[in-house]
Amino acid sequence: MHPTVKFHEWRKGSQWFEMSRELAIEVISDKTYFPVFIDYYNGSCYADEHYLPTFGTLKYGEMNSNQTLTDDVLLQTCKVQLGDS
Repeated sequence: MHPTVKFHEWRKGSQWFEMSRELAIEVISDKTYFPVFIDYYNGSCYADEHYLPTFGTLKYGEMNSNQTLTDDVLLQTCKVQLGDS
């Protein structure tokens, strides 16, 4: 995906995603990032898990909570396993 999407910019999130109308319009109008994801994943890009979190962060990072259900569940699981709950 480099140079369009750098490694530190790539995001993975849960399958649930909420967005504003403004961001939704940007998503369906995107001709820069989505083709890169399609090429990289050979047509099997999971838009809700990879593309949307990355695109949202790149375009509207200040509006992004930078947290996902997946991350929160994983964090809690790790804390319990490490005895740090």
